[in-house]
Amino acid sequence: MDNLGTPLSKVDTKYDAIIIGAGIGGLVCGCYLAKKGLKVLIVEQHYKPGGYCSSFEREGCIFDATVHSLSSFRNKGQLRTVYDELELEKYLKILRFDPVNFIVFPKHSIKIYNDIKKTLYEFQENFPDETRSLTTFFNYISTANFTDIYVTLKDKTLLEFLKNYFKDSKLISTLCSVLINAGFPSYEASALSTFYHYKEFMFDSGYYPKGGMQRLPDSLAKSFGEIGGRIIFSNAVKKIKVENKKVKSVILKNGEEFISEIIISNCDSYQTFFDFIGKEYISKNKILDLRSLKPTPSALIIYLALKSKSDKVTGPANIWYFDDYNIDNVFSEINIGKIDIASNIIFCGKPSSHDTELAPPGLKTMFLISLVPYKDFGFWEEKSEIISERMVKKMCEILGVKTTDIATKEIATPLTLHKYTRNYKGSSFGLGATPPQIRRDVLPQRCPFLKGLYLVGHWSTGGAGQGGVSFSAASGRNLAKLIMKDIEETINI
Repeated sequence: MDNLGTPLSKVDTKYDAIIIGAGIGGLVCGCYLAKKGLKVLIVEQHYKPGGYCSSFEREGCIFDATVHSLSSFRNKGQLRTVYDELELEKYLKILRFDPVNFIVFPKHSIKIYNDIKKTLYEFQENFPDETRSLTTFFNYISTANFTDIYVTLKDKTLLEFLKNYFKDSKLISTLCSVLINAGFPSYEASALSTFYHYKEFMFDSGYYPKGGMQRLPDSLAKSFGEIGGRIIFSNAVKKIKVENKKVKSVILKNGEEFISEIIISNCDSYQTFFDFIGKEYISKNKILDLRSLKPTPSALIIYLALKSKSDKVTGPANIWYFDDYNIDNVFSEINIGKIDIASNIIFCGKPSSHDTELAPPGLKTMFLISLVPYKDFGFWEEKSEIISERMVKKMCEILGVKTTDIATKEIATPLTLHKYTRNYKGSSFGLGATPPQIRRDVLPQRCPFLKGLYLVGHWSTGGAGQGGVSFSAASGRNLAKLIMKDIEETINI
């Protein structure tokens, strides 16, 4: 069945564009193309849209799958532009938390506020010897234009960038806390990509769809349907059919075939090229290039509902906990396949403290995330409970609550993330944002060797690295513009 309840046998089989995957990038791209009058089909293997930006319900509580907050929602910000242009305010109310984040290190604790001046003051209070350097750094993040940033930072690592400003190693580690959203050590992570993480995730963050993250993709899917687009849920693509180096159609696992000269993949690139297309259509060098790319790590996630007899679970919406300043070592080990059994780095999101729709009276929800490498079922069957217990115990200590207050607990491993999104090895953020991997030509949105094939979302590269929901939304908007330009050029030939 599709999103309008139409049996598949009655669905049209020819489309102007077909999008594989109803993640944020695919949904946004679909909306813009449909607004331009194209006949667009989205095929989604899950029974609902959103990918990582989704929610689920357990015992009356709404839990966000992985995405904890939205960014870039300021006036003319990436996500706000999409929200305004697609008129999503008809379906979606956006809240904002303040303070957004609470970064906890052994000797420093810093709150990230919506007011950048208050955040700067927090850093200066904790690192008084770096007061002047912090002011210069914050000003640069706030005011630098894209051209200057790109030229200066495109080939630099985060560590090189920060060492231009600061001498205090503990301050550098504190500013590297944003690498939770990247999964690579500072000596590998792209300075350019991290610059945008600072600007968007740290200084323009804390936005939240009232009622849970699922409300965002649901609103996009509703808008898409009202414009005239069609979504088929619970049906996975098996193959992208290619003839004469041009895409021709997609074939679903149930045998249905849908024809289009434009096919957009909102899936991970390994699946797109190796499974859907097949190496027989891809040059040997391209396959070798793809196999050499490094994806970001996966995650172990614990979803909790706590009996809340006090306000101890309120405060900042998110907590970033680090038990040591040498966080580079943790990310380095994760990327060579080692697991931090002690859970030295934990992210905690607790949106129900600020959105009362997420839990019934007397309960508070939160979820804990620790980045981990991909392991097989046997490993997680043995270790997931051990690691999760340590994560829960530590976070309960930080929040000042008892483990006996836990009413509901559920664990998602990298295998869970792969099952629901098909992301390669349960990767959290697509390709790792390192200087060699953020270039536009690594995985460009327009495929250079298959006419009509396009990529959207956090597995495509736009020159500035991969990011969260705002990046995926901007990716969808930009791709729709590119496709319309390609169509116009074809018509004018």
